[in-house]
Amino acid sequence: MSLLETRRRMLTFSIQQNPATITIHRTEKVRQGGGFAEVKTPLDPITVRIFQQKDNVVRVISDVSGLKEKVTDLGMLADHNADIRDGPNVRDEFDVPGLGHFVVASVTRMLQSGEVVGYQVDLERES
Repeated sequence: MSLLETRRRMLTFSIQQNPATITIHRTEKVRQGGGFAEVKTPLDPITVRIFQQKDNVVRVISDVSGLKEKVTDLGMLADHNADIRDGPNVRDEFDVPGLGHFVVASVTRMLQSGEVVGYQVDLERES
């Protein structure tokens, strides 16, 4: 068994210790004519592990519709087959019963010998 396979098995074991099944709803900005259009796509359900990763930081954001709180205290682990993205032209978001609504803030690929082992994701909880 290679080191890559071992690390993938370890990641899968870690996810299975506290699994959550989520369905990501992706919003992408794509070129359309002379501007951009937002295309919303639900992805297939995936099993991940959501965990507390740092101190509870609450940011209050004011916009046209009122105030919104963003909490950045949670992270997520996903295996190498997961389709999770971040960036200026994409927004991945999902709901977890009992925990709330989450938006992907950043995605870090975990690599072994140039191959993806899995993904570590920073989440923002919105309320």
